[in-house]
Amino acid sequence: MPWLKGTPDEKFAQLEKHLRGLDVAMAEVGYRYGELLIAAKERNWDYAQYQTEKIEHSLRLAIERRPKRAKSAELFLKGDLPPVTTALKNKDGRKLDAAVTQLHNGCVQCHKNENVLYFKESVDRIRMRSLAPTALPLKAGEKNVNGAIEVPGVVEAAEEARLFTRIPGFIQKVHVSLGDRVKKGQILAELSVPEIEAELKQKSAVVTQVDAEVDLARRTLHFAEAAIVLATAQVEEGEAAVKRAQANHERYKSEYERLRKLLESKAIDKQVLDEGVHKLESAKAGAAEAEAKAKAAKAARDGSLAKRDMMVAEVNVTTARRDVAKADLQRVEAVLQFAKVHAPFDGVIAMQSIHPGALVRTTDAKPEPLFVVIRVDRVRIAIKIPEAMVSTVKVGTPVLIRVPALKAFESEGKVGRVAVALDPQTRTLRAEIDLPNADGRLLPGMHAVVTFKGPEPMGGNKNETHKQFTSADQLRSVEGA
Repeated sequence: MPWLKGTPDEKFAQLEKHLRGLDVAMAEVGYRYGELLIAAKERNWDYAQYQTEKIEHSLRLAIERRPKRAKSAELFLKGDLPPVTTALKNKDGRKLDAAVTQLHNGCVQCHKNENVLYFKESVDRIRMRSLAPTALPLKAGEKNVNGAIEVPGVVEAAEEARLFTRIPGFIQKVHVSLGDRVKKGQILAELSVPEIEAELKQKSAVVTQVDAEVDLARRTLHFAEAAIVLATAQVEEGEAAVKRAQANHERYKSEYERLRKLLESKAIDKQVLDEGVHKLESAKAGAAEAEAKAKAAKAARDGSLAKRDMMVAEVNVTTARRDVAKADLQRVEAVLQFAKVHAPFDGVIAMQSIHPGALVRTTDAKPEPLFVVIRVDRVRIAIKIPEAMVSTVKVGTPVLIRVPALKAFESEGKVGRVAVALDPQTRTLRAEIDLPNADGRLLPGMHAVVTFKGPEPMGGNKNETHKQFTSADQLRSVEGA
């Protein structure tokens, strides 16, 4: 190395200065600390444990490179880090939050003990921005040939459905369990709701009763229409009888006038005239009787018509009642359908919270889903694009995806969807990348690293700053190391 000058001790001093052993170790600690905050916030237990182990490993390397700081670091390693490991092992979210706060305070105290600058910021405020990507410039001289930019991401299911029930009841049967694959429309669970089943029987009986009433009303209407036909015939018969009686009356009236004239001329005696008078009076009475019967027939016909109209109204009323009863029955049948929980699409049971005999209520302020069904034959990688990158990312932009938990996994893809507005709190833009996942290796919740392959810097200078978008806390840790 011709650039090394001086005595051997001076050369080793120059090498130590350029290697910056402690700074490199503390930079990794800062990165791991930021990832730990993200994992703790999302309750990603395995990834958080992985970062905790890396923090311990990097700190021990730092102690080897700078033994004079071993005392402060050992207090941190033995006092502040173990509670995090214990909380992760027990998967206790409340204790994990407290342990992370203790870890943060221990880190601050370690910097105080060594008289090293640090950011005076609470862990709660750091958590608020732990998922907000922030640019971390590396030191000049570190090369990035491809000018790549990395952002953290998370694996999400292509589809996710949280299934609830709209009616309270007891779980009668559960047909699936955690991890089972299901088909669209498959029954996942059945509820026992005896009060709704009893109501269904009652509504069905009401429909049967109203059906009988409609049938009776229609039969009565048919009888009324037949009565109208009979009454109409009787009216016609009465009108004919009236005409016949009136004709008979006119005939005897004419006969009476002829006999009266014969009596005046002494051609007949008075007895013959008297017989003619009797016949005339009889014909007159017969005509009156026929007219009365005709009126009675008309009145009977009018009564039959009125009864017919009444029965038409009765048929309409009972038919409407039947429609209401049937609609009520269909409503109860529809409600009873909610006693069966169906799969909304082909997928996998990601969460099950019920077992046979459990009571399910619908009045809880925050009800827990009975099942969570996810589709994992395809997944999407959700990322948050920093504001500075927004103009360079669009649908179709090529990316490279790595999943740290799957060390051998690396896949190329393209941005499939980009939001149209930034998150006002994080100043980031959500984007999604679709990936096939036929083998099911990618699990929702896994951490991913998405690399955008950018052009080389202007002028071909490969020693320009490399931007790696990760947690804001990485920058703090590097500057405070």
